[in-house]
Amino acid sequence: MNYNVNNNKCQIACNCDNNNVNYLVIPSTLERFVNTKTKIERQGNRDIYCFYGLIELSESELICSCCGNKMHKNKSYDVIVKHIPIGGIYSVLRIKRYQLKCCSCNATKMQEIPFLYNNHFITNHVKNFINDLLYANDITIKKISSLTGVNRNLIKEIDKERLISEGKTEEARRFKRTKFILTSNQSTLERKDKEAEEGKTIGKESNLFNLKEQKTKGGKTDRLNELVDSNTLFLAIELIKDILAEAYHCDDEEEMSKLIFDIMELCEETGNKHFLWFRNLLYNHFDGIVSHATIKVSSGKIEGINNKIKTLRRQAYGYPDDEYFFLKLIDMSRN
Repeated sequence: MNYNVNNNKCQIACNCDNNNVNYLVIPSTLERFVNTKTKIERQGNRDIYCFYGLIELSESELICSCCGNKMHKNKSYDVIVKHIPIGGIYSVLRIKRYQLKCCSCNATKMQEIPFLYNNHFITNHVKNFINDLLYANDITIKKISSLTGVNRNLIKEIDKERLISEGKTEEARRFKRTKFILTSNQSTLERKDKEAEEGKTIGKESNLFNLKEQKTKGGKTDRLNELVDSNTLFLAIELIKDILAEAYHCDDEEEMSKLIFDIMELCEETGNKHFLWFRNLLYNHFDGIVSHATIKVSSGKIEGINNKIKTLRRQAYGYPDDEYFFLKLIDMSRN
């Protein structure tokens, strides 16, 4: 097989005398990389595509940053850079990297690899491929490492960089310590603000542990109003909470049905996937929810029994005898 190097396209044109073998000529899109030879090498228990080549020197690289004179090639080193897998087979670039030296001031520097990601020996193409897999949210880091051949710690670093770049720092800081405010109803927040005005103490002073007296902080209602004004979804949450509270205390199935339908319409209007999930939940369990208006049945007793079962099993570190375990449950349920 003969290789014809095409420097303009940065790719290899393969001419094979064997008519039974077909080849695909694919542009590498690796800046200034010239592919001189390609082999399939065996490493461990798998084949790897090895693309041999070098990086063309740019004019700016040949200028010494210390004295401004022209630099020359001094030494060369073989560098292995991981590239995107092809057809499930790992691929690497074996690059001949030059050390440049200035004859005037003896300053040296290594040749730059323009497509290298953040000084790690992987290409930007691999980094982008990993990002695409991470966006899917259904592939584990271990699986991505197996697909790409990249170390798990490096994948975690790429994922962390992605999450930070996608995040909105100011908005996230605004929502810090707001879980209680967003999940509580208006009457609870007003009661907490009133307790703060009266100076209610929630933590006593301690000389032993060097703790100061702590009092309830107010302004919870104002904070909720600020959050609602900044985000329309929070406004929808507040409306749904109020309607749900009203529906829970309904004694008429028709009236409760109307309120549940109002909540489902609100969820659809937002278009948010979490609200739509809640809307489907109400729709799938509609009959059971509405029946609560006439049959006030709580799951409290069932949850209490489940808690007793788990507590009994933990206290005894498990029961190998199932019959004895059920007898202990029956005996405990009498109390």
